Amino acid sequence: MQFSSLLSTENLNRWIRERASICKLEVVLFDGKQEAFDSSCNDSIRGTTPTEDVDVGDCVFELKLCHILCDETAENELKAAIQDWNAEQTDPTARIDKDLTLVIQLLFEFYRGSSQWKPYVESLPTILYSPIFWEDDEASLLQGSHACNYRLEIKKNLDERLTRAVLPFFGRYHHLFPLRDSFKKDYYWAVNSVLSRAFLMESKGSGLVPLADMANHSNHNHGIYNYDEKDQVFRVVCIEPCKKGKEFLITYGSKSNDSLLIEYGFIIEDNIYNHIHLEIPSELFESSVFAERESFMKEKGLSQRHFELEMSQLPIEFLLTLRILLLSNEEFNSFRKEFHVNPISSENEKKVLETVISLCEKSISKYKFTFEEDLKLLTSEADSRTKMMVNLCHLEKEILKSIANEANFLLEDVDQIS
Repeated sequence: MQFSSLLSTENLNRWIRERASICKLEVVLFDGKQEAFDSSCNDSIRGTTPTEDVDVGDCVFELKLCHILCDETAENELKAAIQDWNAEQTDPTARIDKDLTLVIQLLFEFYRGSSQWKPYVESLPTILYSPIFWEDDEASLLQGSHACNYRLEIKKNLDERLTRAVLPFFGRYHHLFPLRDSFKKDYYWAVNSVLSRAFLMESKGSGLVPLADMANHSNHNHGIYNYDEKDQVFRVVCIEPCKKGKEFLITYGSKSNDSLLIEYGFIIEDNIYNHIHLEIPSELFESSVFAERESFMKEKGLSQRHFELEMSQLPIEFLLTLRILLLSNEEFNSFRKEFHVNPISSENEKKVLETVISLCEKSISKYKFTFEEDLKLLTSEADSRTKMMVNLCHLEKEILKSIANEANFLLEDVDQIS
């Protein structure tokens, strides 16, 4: 599965120009390396640039549904095979849903020598940038991060679907799919392509949109995209001026670095949406105290156990949950009569803030490396993947440290609470 970056890019641009209703963008190759890029591969970094100066409100790209890979545009024989297969399955895990249909559709077009999508399929990256597909030893550098468990969860799901649905389906309909020795690798490639490139298109589900999926991500994007149900077209509209030849960027959403890494294979150093995952200690929820307070907390919308916290952030829902769980019975009986969101007592607030500090310290201790070891690795000759994983963990530890510092700062004035 080796595609020529330059040739496939030229072919894709030509193929798109012949089909797009509006096309003021083109795919280009960039020099240099970026943080998410694996220097061991031969693929080049690609992105999109305007073919002319574009301004706010300009539609820079429009493509009809018939040129988008999605459930509705699948070949009839493939649709019929999937429908027949699903109708026979009593095990839900053996059924092929819309997302898996897109993976199978991409493999179907990849295996077909005469596919109308050939220029697009051949333009897709051949390197699997997501840690989902890396060896466990290498991905172990994510230890302590939510990305570590997120990766394992997705990989387990992918392998189960491969065993219970994809392989049996391909075996049944072998006249549509030649089972190659490289099939598992091909399956991972297709999954990686769909995971990192598919757009959500309202009622049509997920779809692969040629050229649009070559646009890179930024939180300071030039364009936004949408699927128009009425006209059945996918559009990219300019929201920030961009000069001809400059990179035209879109946004993949307000995603934290752990999501960006697992889904797309990169992180952002100054990501304004970066956060850590902090969980209320399970022993607080398993106690007899919680059993007595559960209905009250649910009534107040405080049954959440898992929180996403940003730099120096202590959300009121997080603090309030801890306050209620750490109240004495006497304090709780008084509090439930006069519910409020302010600190309840100096003694209770001290317990809350000390619990926050303890949670942060325990979370930091779970990472593979210390702060000092992070800094050494980040300034070493380590490869780009290693540095990216270490940096992700380091940035998360910075958030945890900032939250603990905020709790310590509040702890200094806790005795003033009446």
